[in-house]
Amino acid sequence: MIPMKELNKIAPNLSKIKKENVFRVPDGYFEEFPGKLMERIGHQGDRQEILRPLQRFFKPPLAIAAAILVFAILGYLSIRYLFSDGVNQELSPQEIAEYIEYYSSDLDEGLYYEVLDEIEVDETVDIDYEEIIIDYLLGQDVDYQSIMENL
Repeated sequence: MIPMKELNKIAPNLSKIKKENVFRVPDGYFEEFPGKLMERIGHQGDRQEILRPLQRFFKPPLAIAAAILVFAILGYLSIRYLFSDGVNQELSPQEIAEYIEYYSSDLDEGLYYEVLDEIEVDETVDIDYEEIIIDYLLGQDVDYQSIMENL
């Protein structure tokens, strides 16, 4: 414990605070407390008396309804899982391209041709590949004259 002289030097404002208990108990608190406590317990007991018959009446049907609901949900999910084909998601062309690019070292040329044979080509689309190729080669600084000679 710090002596008062030292406390005056270190914290003069702190040493000026009086040492007294600022908390007060209301008059007659301890005399009235047991009665108030018993009164509150009695009111809760009244509430319990009202709720007990309701709980006895509703508890078994609610438990049965909850069990039936749980079994119905589990049954639905298990049947849905058993009869699903497992693959119901199609990949986008972007995802396929990323996959091929990532695993290209593992794939051989024959597999590429097999996949190309399986792809359905829309014959109604008429694309002029010659112009696309010419534009690409011109973008690569290939001489226009040599392009025309090879076409």
